[in-house]
Amino acid sequence: MSDQQSHSEQAGVLFLGKILATAVDLLAPIIIVRLLGKIEVGLLSALLLIYGTVATFAAAGMPSTLMYYLPGRTPEERGAIARKVAQGLFILGSGCSVVFITIAGATLLFPDFILKFIADDAAQQSLIDPAQTAGYLALLALYPLTNLPTRMLPNLLVVEGRARAAAGVGIIKAIGAGLALLLPLALEADLWIVIASMTTFAYLYSVILLRYLSSLFPKRGHASDITMRQLFKFGIPLGFTDIVGVLNAGVDRYLILAMFPAAIFAEYHTGGWQVPLITSVAYTVGTVYMPRFAKLFKHGKAREALVIWHETIQKVAILVMPLAMVFIVAAEETMVLLFTKEYLASADVFRIYSILMLGRVAAFGVIIMAANKPGLVLKA
Repeated sequence: MSDQQSHSEQAGVLFLGKILATAVDLLAPIIIVRLLGKIEVGLLSALLLIYGTVATFAAAGMPSTLMYYLPGRTPEERGAIARKVAQGLFILGSGCSVVFITIAGATLLFPDFILKFIADDAAQQSLIDPAQTAGYLALLALYPLTNLPTRMLPNLLVVEGRARAAAGVGIIKAIGAGLALLLPLALEADLWIVIASMTTFAYLYSVILLRYLSSLFPKRGHASDITMRQLFKFGIPLGFTDIVGVLNAGVDRYLILAMFPAAIFAEYHTGGWQVPLITSVAYTVGTVYMPRFAKLFKHGKAREALVIWHETIQKVAILVMPLAMVFIVAAEETMVLLFTKEYLASADVFRIYSILMLGRVAAFGVIIMAANKPGLVLKA
């Protein structure tokens, strides 16, 4: 009972931190639509969408490996594994940077092909410089070098029983990343400055990861029996699952981006904005309970793990489903209130996404990962 209470408290602390961090995520798109025109909103949204997809490909599920391999090991072993995961993510981030440079080169080589997707007439196309867009992508290539490794930090802190710290760094990241994005826009700075600001914060935030690695695991030099190959073998199926999930969730956005001009994409992207607080509840709870599930499976107590998992789903549903229903009913009012009357056309898209939120009550992946069957998540 005390162990379950401890996990419940950790979930509560982590979720409270998520609420505070989400406040920034909620404000960012609301402020952006008031600072930029629809074409600029569409272009910025497209850049962030492309980065989110490429980064998910690049991460290869590595942050999730911590949740399985760290529980039950000595501090020295955990430190060795954590550092290997950080190294693996840095290598993957380097690959991600190469992808962005390649996309930038393609933008220079095929400018007409790019322009017709961004604007729908010659007047609007004349406002967009393909060379400048390629420059944005090239500058963005510096971002994943530190952004990818720091994605392991929340999982690392949760496994080490530091949910409060995980919540704290989540708030720091949300506020810092939000300010890095919004302040240059508020000062009417060019997108060069916006991307440079985001990249600078990513490098500053990576210092927190380095500090925690050194403070949690001060003893170095211990060789773990877990190899980089094993980490990738466990992580890659999860990475493919993340990729499938991102493509499944974002294929509609890519279709709209390919078939309509930037202004229409801005409306659709705004409507596809899902209330972050609602969509993150199940995954926050699942993250906290994952180390416990892994221990139970390793000790042959799979039935007990499933019982606890079912209980968390019921509790999450009590919170998520009524909130989702509110936004289904009030889609028009929500869009006008948050994004102004200019984005009223986004309401129908927002309502459909809100209907999908009704089912966001279970983190299926955590229980399957705990059973050391990550490939089944991808098959599902």
